[in-house]
Amino acid sequence: MQLLPFWLKRRQETQGSGQSQQQSQQGATRTDMSVKEAMDILGIKGEITSGEITSATVNDAHRRLIQKVHPDRGGNDYLAAKINHARDTLLKVIS
Repeated sequence: MQLLPFWLKRRQETQGSGQSQQQSQQGATRTDMSVKEAMDILGIKGEITSGEITSATVNDAHRRLIQKVHPDRGGNDYLAAKINHARDTLLKVIS
């Protein structure tokens, strides 16, 4: 019973550091991606500024890749997240 205050304090400290660690990991996975890098990830060639690449092109490339690396199909979360981020980056530029 005498150790309870110390245990509670220690528990709060570890939960607080766990939350900040989790937030820093989330920030590390969602860094800004260049348009060139996004196009390389999705395997898209062409000029995005001239209208040569459309949202349909981006979505088709995304669909083709995500089917291969989706975690439900034996892929991993990291690759799926990179592919999704590449799609989102290109769709923002197109819109």
